[in-house]
Amino acid sequence: MKTIFLLRHAKAVPGDAATRDFDRALSRRGTEDALRVGEIIKKRNIEPQLVLCSPAMRTKQTIELAIQSSKLKVEAQFNEQIYDASLNDLLNVIELVDKEVNSLLLVGHNPGIEELLRFLTGEVRPVPTAAFARIDVENGLWSEVRTHRSSGQLAWIIKPT
Repeated sequence: MKTIFLLRHAKAVPGDAATRDFDRALSRRGTEDALRVGEIIKKRNIEPQLVLCSPAMRTKQTIELAIQSSKLKVEAQFNEQIYDASLNDLLNVIELVDKEVNSLLLVGHNPGIEELLRFLTGEVRPVPTAAFARIDVENGLWSEVRTHRSSGQLAWIIKPT
């Protein structure tokens, strides 16, 4: 069995003409929520073997604060394909994960994260900022995730605030 944790970035400051979307930072509420996600990770003894994250400022800050708060001993790997990713882009990223990895934490953006949750589980669920979900997939190979549509079991989805 494989486990995929999905985390949408925490709340960011609104965009403006002077700031690219990619460079938007977390708001104060977003910072607090990211720290709470870390507390959830610690409380539930979650230890992903691999963390893949969009390189956008708000996703970087979200995972860095969550790792700091949870004291996880894994470093995030930043993957440009996750920023502004479609469902297909996210599936491409997942398919390249080493077969020895059994638990993956993917940190990204909507609508891609919401579409991935729906694809993997068949469930239509809103994924607001800082929402954190666990999906268990019986399929043993990441490379075959695309062929197992709706085969994942949504164990939980939580919002830290």
